[in-house]
Amino acid sequence: RGHHPAPPPGAAPAATEPPMGPRLGELTVTGVTPHSVGLAWTVPEGQFDSFMVQYEDSDGQLQVVPVAADQREATVPGLEPARGYRMLVYGLHGGQRLGPLSVGAVTVKTEPRLGELTVTDVTPSSVGLSWTVPAGEFDSFVVQYKDRDGQPRVVPVAADQRAVTVPGLEPNRKYRFLLFGIQEGKRRSPVSVEAKTAPKPRLGAELQVTSVTPDSVGLAWTVPEGQFDSFVVQYKDREGRPQVLPVEGSLREARVWGLDAARRYKLLLYGLHQGRRVGPLSAFAVTESELQLGELTVAEATPHTLHLSWTVTEGEPDSFEVQYTDQDGQLQVVSLGGDQNDITLSGLEPNHSYLVKVYAVRGPQRLGPIQVQALTAVKPLLGELTVTGSSPDSLSLSWTVPQGQFDHFLVQYKNGDGQPKAVRVPGHKDGVTISGLEPDHKYKMHLYGFHDGQRQGPASATGVTEPSTEAPEPPEEPLLGELTVTGSSPDSLSLSWTVPRGHFDAFTVQYKDRDGRPQVVRVGGEESEVTVRGLEPGRKYKMHLYGLHGGRRVGPAS
Repeated sequence: RGHHPAPPPGAAPAATEPPMGPRLGELTVTGVTPHSVGLAWTVPEGQFDSFMVQYEDSDGQLQVVPVAADQREATVPGLEPARGYRMLVYGLHGGQRLGPLSVGAVTVKTEPRLGELTVTDVTPSSVGLSWTVPAGEFDSFVVQYKDRDGQPRVVPVAADQRAVTVPGLEPNRKYRFLLFGIQEGKRRSPVSVEAKTAPKPRLGAELQVTSVTPDSVGLAWTVPEGQFDSFVVQYKDREGRPQVLPVEGSLREARVWGLDAARRYKLLLYGLHQGRRVGPLSAFAVTESELQLGELTVAEATPHTLHLSWTVTEGEPDSFEVQYTDQDGQLQVVSLGGDQNDITLSGLEPNHSYLVKVYAVRGPQRLGPIQVQALTAVKPLLGELTVTGSSPDSLSLSWTVPQGQFDHFLVQYKNGDGQPKAVRVPGHKDGVTISGLEPDHKYKMHLYGFHDGQRQGPASATGVTEPSTEAPEPPEEPLLGELTVTGSSPDSLSLSWTVPRGHFDAFTVQYKDRDGRPQVVRVGGEESEVTVRGLEPGRKYKMHLYGLHGGRRVGPAS
């Protein structure tokens, strides 16, 4: 478009030229790859609004690549390797399509390339390999390695395969594998990997019995080397028929169920590898006896306790569980070791009926219950005391216990000299004869009942001994009775004693002080108690009581 000067004055005006439209120039191929073609073109005149590249893909479908107005080149991607394409370039201007320019291009053939070679699996006699082919296609593959004698071995692999298992190898041996891709009869640069075959699997030294129940045996074993495909446990049932339990190769323990209680079994373990059997390991096991509970009985009942015992006729439990409902309706549960077969339930209500249940526990098994309805004893009640007979030197007493049972009784009275006397009577008795009394003498007898450390009473009765029909006998030798500690303080001990027969002139209490020196306390013959003072706090003393009569010493009571 040149510069036109203005027309001279008076000249006719020149005709106006229509503006020139844009025009496409040359289209050239600037580069090809297996999957793309590079294009460039010229625009000798004018300016286009945009461009587009058109071609047909491998399925015959028309494809369009738009290009901006200021661009003069483009790369067409997504093409097939080693294929011819006809490329058309159009210029777009004012809504119209101008062109096309046309050029032919052929994409290059892809060079096949091997990716990574990986070990996927090892056994004592084989190695599994896999690989990738990131680009191109090979005609086939070969895997190469050397055997134990150093001889090269070759495993051919089809073109569509990406994995192979190399068989016939030696256990526990290191191999180097080379993978070649074959193209047009030539081996391409190999990829390699090293792998060590697994050792031959081996069973450990022993088959262990880990636990037994009445119907099962637990087993455990080791595999120091290698890996088995699976295991089998074999044994014979009670009819002598062989039984087989299969076990997964990854496991190292198993439990054999469905056995008979209290029976001895021989168990065999085999390892299976590549169809061959390794072993066996063997172990003996005796199943436990079935748990069987016997009888639950009440051994003793008091107003506040129940002593129960039971038997186990078969088997050995791990523990027992004792259950009962208390007086408030709350369920109480007591657990005991399996070696115990009795219990004392305490804190109970007198004269109350309890349903007591006992369960035996072994592992997950809970057997029972055995049960008993047990009644606590009523609180003992002291009734009347009666004098049932007399003689010149004795009185016979009897009493009633309307309910319950006492542990023991105590009959207290004073002798002819006014000295207190006491006679202890077992709890199952209901009478006693008090002897050593004086003829034709009136006695007041007091009866106390003792239960659980508590004293009840007294019940009292008065009796008179019969007159003596014989000539008076010479006085008897006095007799020293029991010495009792009746009280204590930090520096004193109170003592009392009995004289079942006769009369002493005096008494002496003897003991040793903290330095081991003997100490003596003298007491008059009419006394029956004394408090010894000046003692050490928290110290144990042994007290000796002697009675003195006619210049002679009787005793000691200690």
